[in-house]
Amino acid sequence: MNSVIRKTAFVNLVILFTCGIVFADKAVDNRWWPVQKAPKKILKTSLAEASPTYPEAENYIIKYSPVHMMLQSLSGLTAKAVNEGSFDEMVWIDLLPNWRHQDDYRYWYKKVLERLEVKVKGHYTPFELLEYLKDKGVYKGYILYSIDQSEGPFVGSRPWMDSSANAATVAAGILDGVLISEELEPRAKKLGLKKLLDVRGKDESWAFLEYKERLNRNYALAQDPKMPRQRALAIANKMMVFYEMDEPADSVYEWLNPLSSIIGYNGTHEGQFIEQLSRYGHILPASNWCMNLPILSAETEDCEPVKFEAMDLAEFKKNYDPASNAVSFIMSDGDNVQWLMGDFCFNKFYWASPDHGDFPFGWGLPFAGLDQVCTETMQYLKETQPNDCTLNLHAGGYYMPDVFGVRYSDKERIALLRKHAKRLNYYMKRNNSRTLQFICDDIDGKNAMEAYKVFAEEIEQLAGIFVLQYAPYTAEEGKIMWVRSSSGVQIPVINCKYTIWANYNQPDGGTPSEVAQMINKDADKMCDSDDPYFAWTIIHAWSGFKKANGEIKSTAFEADGSWAGVTPTKWCVDELDRDVNVVSPEELLWRIRMNHNPAQTKEVIDDLTGNQ
Repeated sequence: MNSVIRKTAFVNLVILFTCGIVFADKAVDNRWWPVQKAPKKILKTSLAEASPTYPEAENYIIKYSPVHMMLQSLSGLTAKAVNEGSFDEMVWIDLLPNWRHQDDYRYWYKKVLERLEVKVKGHYTPFELLEYLKDKGVYKGYILYSIDQSEGPFVGSRPWMDSSANAATVAAGILDGVLISEELEPRAKKLGLKKLLDVRGKDESWAFLEYKERLNRNYALAQDPKMPRQRALAIANKMMVFYEMDEPADSVYEWLNPLSSIIGYNGTHEGQFIEQLSRYGHILPASNWCMNLPILSAETEDCEPVKFEAMDLAEFKKNYDPASNAVSFIMSDGDNVQWLMGDFCFNKFYWASPDHGDFPFGWGLPFAGLDQVCTETMQYLKETQPNDCTLNLHAGGYYMPDVFGVRYSDKERIALLRKHAKRLNYYMKRNNSRTLQFICDDIDGKNAMEAYKVFAEEIEQLAGIFVLQYAPYTAEEGKIMWVRSSSGVQIPVINCKYTIWANYNQPDGGTPSEVAQMINKDADKMCDSDDPYFAWTIIHAWSGFKKANGEIKSTAFEADGSWAGVTPTKWCVDELDRDVNVVSPEELLWRIRMNHNPAQTKEVIDDLTGNQ
């Protein structure tokens, strides 16, 4: 490893651990997304007003890729100029009318205009916008690159990828250049644009070595070179852009300040990718499909807190039955910012399910990240939150807490975890949440137990932690572990016991009917025990099921007539025995605590409810 980079990383750690990072206020200090100033006016454009560059391509992203790359760079350069105070207009990009996430983003767009009190200056075709911003002096010329033509899975690993688009995105933020592919260069020349740089044949390693002294050391974008999205955010904030786990990934992680955010996503090897960035003490806000974040995230640090409904603890204490069994259900993939913004709130499988609210349910959600990039989504969730619905904070990004910072000393690793735990405490208090959720590499290993203890010590109102192992989720079969808070209060950490997952074929999960049978059987075994039965089930968000003639079968996700998410969970609940009580995830944690240490738990509840 480069000795200069290693020395720089050590200096970064010394600064972080001894001095801290000083910002103007807590809202900024606790962020892991960039701060964006608001524009005075919006320039609206749409891919629907451009001719496809590759009309024969099956994927619409490829069809319009060169134009969309260009628009992303214009959006990023206007956001950068607004932050620098040299311009007061920013770009909103509409995609295509049949794009499945369009309704979501149109709703956020309407709401963000109201929040920021800004007007739309006009609607522009992509090339009208290119010319308009040239005349305004927003950019200095163009960066020439090649569109990646490699064959293989989109947002996946492909041999012989051309990563010049990523190199161009890095250069664009430094040189104030618009992204122009070879196909669009004749039009750029016709407008009289100056070629600032030709990066064809250059890659991400070249860009990193060329520009690392001028790049932002708190963020990087992990993005497939075929994918236009999120380049606006990268350009506006001078981020390094890379893809896949080989070089320059390790060098970038080493060079970044500890606790940096890796925006986007990185290929098909999810577990390995998350483990790699976790080792360096970074977090991933999964967001490679997000759109228009420069505008949506503008001035979110100044927004009033969105307070979710938590369970009524005084009522719980009053009605608590120590002999009652209890099980809970929680949806998977709650780290996913792009899902919450793009295909969640209005999707009949998830938040908009006709069965959502008919029974207690839980969601692991990235609401701390949403608070920073799209408070409009937060507000919608608050306004439509059903009763008995627990919103767990999903870790504050995607990382493995037991692998987090392991390349540093134990003291430095714990300090990194503690700093991030303090950030989570800020958002959990701000958003009125008392439950936390993690994915670990080894859920009951030494590092994991140390991590749980750190979060228990720093999160003031923590009810407990739900934990999954990366593979399999149910590694410890519902085991309950205990750590102590800073005041000595015992906090439960509980592994899931069951998994609703299509075509799973494992003893701990399967279809909704199979899981219902497992729960009934295990609860029945506890009838003669002095302790009640406590367990929770994770629902795989992308598993499809179909119910016909009273039988539930696994299907492909989104197959005709199939359901996923909440409704299949309702099918499971409907098959549970009468003595199996379904409760919200937060209530499950308080029941576990009351069963374990009733006197201490009642005292904590009195503290939280003000009943001394």
